[in-house]
Amino acid sequence: MTGDSTRTVAARSAGIATATLTSRATGFLRTVSLSAALGAGLVGNSYATALMLPGIVYEILLGGIGTAVLLPLLHRAQSKGDKYANDFTARIISVSILAFGTVVVVLMAMLPLVIPLLGGSSVSAESNRLAIQLSLFTVPTIAAYGVAATLTACLHSHKAFGVPAIAPMANNVTLIAAATILLLTPASTSNSTTIGVLGTATLAGAMLQVLLLKRTLQRVTGYRWSWQPSLRGYGLRSLARTLGWVIAYTAIAQAGTIVTLGLLRASSTTGPMIYNNAWIILMMAYGVVALPIITSSAPDLTAHAAESHQKAHEGYRHASRLVLIVAIPTSLVGAALAVPITRFVFNWGRYTDADATATGQVLAVGLIALAPYAISQLQLWVFLSLRDAKTPTMVMACGSLLRIVLCVAVVTFLQSDLTGIGLIAAWGIGNLLVALVGDVAFRYRCRRR
Repeated sequence: MTGDSTRTVAARSAGIATATLTSRATGFLRTVSLSAALGAGLVGNSYATALMLPGIVYEILLGGIGTAVLLPLLHRAQSKGDKYANDFTARIISVSILAFGTVVVVLMAMLPLVIPLLGGSSVSAESNRLAIQLSLFTVPTIAAYGVAATLTACLHSHKAFGVPAIAPMANNVTLIAAATILLLTPASTSNSTTIGVLGTATLAGAMLQVLLLKRTLQRVTGYRWSWQPSLRGYGLRSLARTLGWVIAYTAIAQAGTIVTLGLLRASSTTGPMIYNNAWIILMMAYGVVALPIITSSAPDLTAHAAESHQKAHEGYRHASRLVLIVAIPTSLVGAALAVPITRFVFNWGRYTDADATATGQVLAVGLIALAPYAISQLQLWVFLSLRDAKTPTMVMACGSLLRIVLCVAVVTFLQSDLTGIGLIAAWGIGNLLVALVGDVAFRYRCRRR
């Protein structure tokens, strides 16, 4: 990349980072508020379980994969003129509503089977019951997050990054309000009231996020959406093939997460909430430090890939250097300060000092793995810009298998109070393997062409 390109990416990254920091700050406050309101006991862990599937979808789609899949298609559509691009956009949004709506219906029907499997037979019937009741509100947010990811990709294709980065504030503010209500209610409040407040706020916040993105797309492009749930004649076969591999990538990548949370639920009464809080802060760091660089580089990476594999390699090399320059110092400083920060922030309400300390220990280990995780996500973007979803899926299979093996070893050989630390370390080692193998695979692919 030229110096001008570097400055452009840096300027975009700074703007995205500022918006993301604002959004993630409210997300952090949301996490602290909900932890204080729910604690790390029965209700808190049930809510963490109910958020697992939507959380996976949120981090994957709005964390980058959804945009990475759609951006090359939108780029090609825009090269064919405004009319074609607007029609293609309408069809993509319509299909996303239909597809994610179907996913929600299927998952809702399977909740009585899925929730117990996440923790095994050792999880109490009451915990499963609460998790299922909360999931009736949280699972529908999958459709909202899917549509939001599609709208985000459309905005990114027009190099509009600010509102997509700040849009999650709508969700965060709604849940902060819900946590405040619960903090002000008596401790004896029935679980049904807690479920109603939490569930309604979770669903309403996700819908507000979608509405904000929709209005922004209309303002930026003048686009008016119409219902056209068909991609016939618009590259459906190519998109279907890519989506098939991406779905496989997602399933493989999240197999380790499902195993991790299942082991936590089975081996600890407080583990899921602690791990979830550490994970949220870790993703906040990723969203502020690394994701803005990846996001701001994405349009250029897509354009370079359309020109040649050599250009794509140069763009990847440049973006990976920027990510490492920022992520490595952040990891080291963050790991050193993790425990004092979590004790200061979380140690109030029903979240004890021991819970806050354990959260910081898990976070510290996770932060050490921030750089390889960011590189693995960048690699997915560049592979998809080359319309190659198969290679990153194969690479992710290696990392996920290693993670699952390590997770089982952690639960088998480590003391229960070290389980969370061991499981996040397994996640980090898996990401390191993915980053190393992915780098070799991408360089080989570019040289071969």
